[in-house]
Amino acid sequence: MNAIATQELTQTWHKLQSYIPIGSIYTEQQYNTAVKTMNQLLDIVQDDETHPLYNLLDTLSILVQVYEENHYPAPNVTGIEVLKFLMVEHGLSLSSFPEIGNESIVSDLLTGKQDLEIKHIRVLAQRFGLSPLTFL
Repeated sequence: MNAIATQELTQTWHKLQSYIPIGSIYTEQQYNTAVKTMNQLLDIVQDDETHPLYNLLDTLSILVQVYEENHYPAPNVTGIEVLKFLMVEHGLSLSSFPEIGNESIVSDLLTGKQDLEIKHIRVLAQRFGLSPLTFL
């Protein structure tokens, strides 16, 4: 890489980092910013793997996951188990999730007949104020 390319790459990297926190996450504040940004990207990208920002979302998700694994070790549970726990904790029923679908769809998710999709994960993370990774 020549000096001009290095300079251009450095400028572009600094500009990118002013918009999106890309890099190792060391503090709770950096983590919160990264999760907020990740949720915003999820709103934009959704489950479109061909979206131009998909790889950025994927990279940010990995950085958040590394931080969570180091700072918030969690028991090995599935996203559905987390959802079931949250339903009990909040006194929710199958009809409490119109943003996911009707009672039949929610029942199919809870019984494992249907897998959680990105759109489900996104709305659940927003509803409960959790990282989308919680449901993966």
